[in-house]
Amino acid sequence: MIVWQEAQAKAFTVAGVMKMDVLVDIRQAVDKALATGQTYSDFEK
Repeated sequence: MIVWQEAQAKAFTVAGVMKMDVLVDIRQAVDKALATGQTYSDFEK
């Protein structure tokens, strides 16, 4: 992982999630949803 990605992942928190790899996966999914204009309900599914 690149240094800025690690810093970004550390700054991005999700309640109850402590493992870095899980946080990175969640962050990537959120970024993709935002980039494609996905709605929250679609993302939630």
